[in-house]
Amino acid sequence: MSLSGLAARFRSFLEIRKVLITGATGFVGSRLCEVLFLTRCVDARVFIHSTASAARIARFPLDFVVGDLCDRNAVAKAVEGCDAVVHLARGTTRVMQKGLRNLLTAASAHRVSRFIHMSSVAVYGNNPPDGSASETEPAHKTDLAYGNAKLEEEELVFTFSKRFALPVVVLRPPNIYGPYSGFTLGLIDRIRSGKMGLVDGGKNPCNFVDGGKNPCN
Repeated sequence: MSLSGLAARFRSFLEIRKVLITGATGFVGSRLCEVLFLTRCVDARVFIHSTASAARIARFPLDFVVGDLCDRNAVAKAVEGCDAVVHLARGTTRVMQKGLRNLLTAASAHRVSRFIHMSSVAVYGNNPPDGSASETEPAHKTDLAYGNAKLEEEELVFTFSKRFALPVVVLRPPNIYGPYSGFTLGLIDRIRSGKMGLVDGGKNPCNFVDGGKNPCN
């Protein structure tokens, strides 16, 4: 789902008025903040670890909250008053696990309408089944550390969903490219230097971060 599509979903759920975004200073998070503000779909509260990396979104009058995802009280305060949570933050294994647990605990306590968690296609490992895998394809432990970490996060999300009737959405995108993407710039540099290799004939799927269309139409 594109960020425009995600924002449109927020608009379609009439009960969603304010959204908490973690990882708002990252590549995807920054673009989501732009889309939500420019389209006026919903109000965004952004939970950031430091203002030093917030230059791209600082021009918008968003509801900024500076804190640590591992601080349970700070997270609970940030979630209070929000109707949905979009968790895009990354970090060490400790942050990814403890921070996620704190968010899920707060989201469950405040009865948010949606908890959207960014996972990864990496949960299928480096050797997925032949053919195109869909979201119905079962994920499993592999030798890919990042994929295993994301799979553990998913399991925690679904555990909270079942235990507390928390409505959740888990996204498993492949590589995401677009403006301000380090991944995109790396590809361009390799192409320029003649060091770009195409695996499987260049058929590996990628997602464009967003086309900038108005998602509220």
